[in-house]
Order: sequence, then structure tokens, then C-alpha cells
Amino acid sequence: SNVTNVSERSLKSGRGSLRTDPRVQAMRPEERESRESMAQEIGRQLNVMAGDQGFSTEDHKSLGFHRRVAFLMPQRFVYEALAATRDAIDDERAGRKTVRGVDAYFAGTVQKIAERERIDLGVEWKVKHPSEAI
Repeated sequence: SNVTNVSERSLKSGRGSLRTDPRVQAMRPEERESRESMAQEIGRQLNVMAGDQGFSTEDHKSLGFHRRVAFLMPQRFVYEALAATRDAIDDERAGRKTVRGVDAYFAGTVQKIAERERIDLGVEWKVKHPSEAI
């Protein structure tokens, strides 16, 4: 994984695995397929923002984290995190902000939103305060 501020948390209840998470198991197959597409799209968009136009969607480096985000966060919050990341990258290119890394910024934004909305993504955040990640 190229995102260094998150790691999957192993829970004794088995919720560490995305496949066994009750929220994922309750999804219809069509919903799971849509969420998988979203996980791929997250990776594609982040790589385009980072300037990598030759991105392959097959098992990108942060796919596991992007799956967690796509499967466990409501879509409007995923789009909010992507938009905030895009805005930050635009600000960096205009010289108004410094972004340490597109993936790290996105992960920090996801952390802030998950904390704000009390969404358990089943990850242990290495950075305890979301503002430290971005």
C-alpha cells in the first residue's frame, strides 16, 4: 500500500475483513459490483490528480483501502473526499497550498469525514488527528 497513515485493524469480532463485514454482506450483488467499480475509480482519479495518465485499474497499490472507503462510506462522502483532494491539488498547482501526497491527502480527508460522521472503516489510523495527515 502506498498510503502510509492507515492500516487494517484486526478485530476479534472478525470485522477486520471487509468480506465478513455485516454491512458488506447485507449488500445486493449489484451494489457490491457498483462499490467495486467505485474503488477502482477512486484509484484512477487519484492517479490522474497526481499526474499519472497511464494508470491501470487492475489491483492498484491502494485498492484495499479504496475498497474499504467505497464499500463502507456513503457515496456522497466519497465524492466529498475526492472533491476536497482535487481542490487541494488545484491550490497546490496555483502555489496556495502544499500537498505532501495525493493519496495521503485523500486518506486524511477520508479520516476527517469518517470521524465527523462516525463511520467505522475498520482501519487503525496511524495519524490520530486528521489535520496532521493533510
